[in-house]
Amino acid sequence: MDGLNEDNIPDYIKMITGMKNENLLHKVLLSHDAGWYDPAKPGGGEVRGYTA
Repeated sequence: MDGLNEDNIPDYIKMITGMKNENLLHKVLLSHDAGWYDPAKPGGGEVRGYTA
């Protein structure tokens, strides 16, 4: 599961609920990464904010 954004929150709720129903919730990894860092740019580039 990757790419959570404001447009697909219901899809993620459905996927995570399905994993819970199958007793697989312990396999879900929550991560907080906007993926903006660019080592070629000073300071890593411009920060892209979190939206979801």
